[in-house]
Amino acid sequence: MTVYINGWRYKSNLNSLRVVFSTQLKGGQSGGRSPDTKCGGKTTNYNEPNGDDILFTTMTNDGLVYSGRFLPVAMADGRPTHTRNEIIKATDTSTLIGLTVAQCSQCIFDPDVTVLIDADSVAECGDQGGPTWATWKIIVVAVVACAVVVAVVLAIFIFARQKAATKRQNRHIVNKLQQLG
Repeated sequence: MTVYINGWRYKSNLNSLRVVFSTQLKGGQSGGRSPDTKCGGKTTNYNEPNGDDILFTTMTNDGLVYSGRFLPVAMADGRPTHTRNEIIKATDTSTLIGLTVAQCSQCIFDPDVTVLIDADSVAECGDQGGPTWATWKIIVVAVVACAVVVAVVLAIFIFARQKAATKRQNRHIVNKLQQLG
């Protein structure tokens, strides 16, 4: 996800630009820097090696892991520039992360955000009220594999039958030609 900002008008030469990323979590999250919770629980972890300047964040919510990496560099007017990445506000249901850069007429921010499935959560809790993710995958793979096997066997049978019929017709035509000539 890349954010491009062009032609931003500043009120003063002393102002800076802050891009705010917001995440909304379902249900009650257990807070900013919480311990692990299981089965639908939510956790948020931040890596802040330089005081409050975060480098990455990991949020787990309902079996999904949201990972964000925020480099302390952005492109400002075609040159690399230092950015300040900070947590503006972390509540039970949302987190606001701000990326601040000095004035620029063309700014490019490029955080790395990914979503992964939390295998531990799926293995421990499954899908309460339904089949687990692994069971669902096995069923789909088995059905598709059976359909492919049936299609291949049917295609081989039809091909062999047509080839036999063609050979029979060719022999019949050769016999007729030999009788005529």
